[in-house]
Amino acid sequence: MIGTGAVTAGPALPRWASADESDVLAGSLAGLRAVCRAESGKRHPQSVAILVLVLLEVLSVDGPFDGRDLRRAVHKRITADDVFNDGCDDKMFRQFLSSAADEPLGGLLTLLRLFGAVIAGSGEAQITSLGRWAVSQLRSGMPHSAGPQLSAAGVIDLLVMYGGGTAEMEWKLAWPWLAARTPEVAARELLNAAVGAPASSRVAAIEVVDGAWLAVEAAAAALAGSGPDEALTLVYEGMPGSDLDSRIAAVGASGHPEAEPLARALTTFAGSGRPRTIDQVHLLKVTLLYTDPPVWRRVRVPSMTSLGTLHAAVQVLFGWDGDHLHVFDAKGGYYSDPFRNLEQTRDEFVTRIASVLSTPKQKIIYRYDLGADWRHEIVLEEVADNAGERDTLVCVGFGGDCPVEYPYEEEPDEPAPFDLDAVNRRLGELGGDQ
Repeated sequence: MIGTGAVTAGPALPRWASADESDVLAGSLAGLRAVCRAESGKRHPQSVAILVLVLLEVLSVDGPFDGRDLRRAVHKRITADDVFNDGCDDKMFRQFLSSAADEPLGGLLTLLRLFGAVIAGSGEAQITSLGRWAVSQLRSGMPHSAGPQLSAAGVIDLLVMYGGGTAEMEWKLAWPWLAARTPEVAARELLNAAVGAPASSRVAAIEVVDGAWLAVEAAAAALAGSGPDEALTLVYEGMPGSDLDSRIAAVGASGHPEAEPLARALTTFAGSGRPRTIDQVHLLKVTLLYTDPPVWRRVRVPSMTSLGTLHAAVQVLFGWDGDHLHVFDAKGGYYSDPFRNLEQTRDEFVTRIASVLSTPKQKIIYRYDLGADWRHEIVLEEVADNAGERDTLVCVGFGGDCPVEYPYEEEPDEPAPFDLDAVNRRLGELGGDQ
């Protein structure tokens, strides 16, 4: 049973062993972690746990807060921590926003009240003794950056444990350790530590060694070809850092022979005031053609999003099951999944929305299930500022329920009602930069 700042065992039950204090605390913590996992998206499975930890840390250090100041303090602390910022889905803030004007983190505070970790009342929230204990326990299970004094073997263990198999997250974890060494020394230490290690450890070490070099190589090639905007976007996606300036600084520290001129060119472009894809969002209207009544969705998509991610978004928006081939017809070319080996198609994962939809009212066609030939017209309605939410992918309007994908079956399903909240949760798991 959970009370104000304390947790105790309930009444003894026949044939159940009595629980000591450590068992009761462990059970309470396991319950809190389970709720956090269930409320987080697949792409950022530790989002809510990070929010809980940071909120409790803010309360433990800075004392009672009212709701609005608490939200600002939590957001500031997360964005200041590169690993937390990458691991926490910022859209979770919106999920936990309360409709009550005086309690902007109402959903999160309600969760912590239920677990006895905070007391919230009279417009203020404060941490309990149980909440202070939970801070130390939650912190031990969170991803953290590799400090400069950590051994190379310890760095590799950290990458395997928290890297999630993504080069971007592995780089963010390893960056403080890498920054304290020259590229040559860091590479030698990591590769030596990986000798004789399990395959997952060797792969993690190699990816970190290669990661910055390859990211700078791609950006340098883009600078010479597509131009500084694409180069800047690649650096934003591929280099570690809490903001654009720190990512450009990481370019300069990479040891790549073209690092310094690339960093200078990016700094000049970033300060030029010219439009930058990383700062923009596309407002698209996606209409399923030949339907009566019309079936359409309006969606905000980061401009740097690939057509591959847009394909996944359309699947969510219309309730398709994703089992069939698809193709984009855009600007006189065809784009699809390169692993599907469709003839005369280009790679949709290296083609950004901004490169095929640049002018309002411009349109492309997306075809799904090339047998049934479900055709969607995608029209660019507006290019706008993303207000700092670069990963935001959200449906902002719709018409019509989700269509029946297999209407020719003997007992076809009924059209599924469109659930905006559920759709936006799934879109949030896709992200906007894949």
